[in-house]
Amino acid sequence: MKILFLSIALCLFSILQAKESQSSEEVLEGLFHIKAVVGDKELTKEKRSKVVPSIIIQQLDDGNVEISVMMRKNGKCQTSKTKLEKTVKLNKFTMNEGKLQVYITKMAMKDNWIILYEGELHGEQIRVAKLLSPYMHANQKAIKEFKLFSKKEGFDERKIIFLSAEDCLIDYISGEENFVPPQYE
Repeated sequence: MKILFLSIALCLFSILQAKESQSSEEVLEGLFHIKAVVGDKELTKEKRSKVVPSIIIQQLDDGNVEISVMMRKNGKCQTSKTKLEKTVKLNKFTMNEGKLQVYITKMAMKDNWIILYEGELHGEQIRVAKLLSPYMHANQKAIKEFKLFSKKEGFDERKIIFLSAEDCLIDYISGEENFVPPQYE
């Protein structure tokens, strides 16, 4: 059991490390928590969650990005994966066979990022921005910058929802039996 825990811990540690072979440009990669989200659609109280899953972002060799989302379903932690496909434009990706455009923006605060989704999802046009941080607690400077970004992008600042991380990450690291291996969407 100790060997399994050490193997998983080392694997997560290597994911969290920046690629040294990359240029001086920072790369979005590692374990992140969604600290805030804003969208152009009003979310009902039933759909609005204050607790969201942690995500692991990995840069693939072909330039695409893989996002693993760890969430609790029916009392068990499960992981689903999705792929962001690179485009010719730097920091722009697509999802859902090109129906959804994804823009990744590095924030001034170290290790904080904004992901902006625009396009069609489940037959509906959406625009959503998310603040990602590797830290459990949101940094006030990053929140301020996210608010400015949201305003600049035309979002209503009053619609920003601040979030907490779900506890599936702990199950994943400790090898709990409630953890279900990744499933591709």
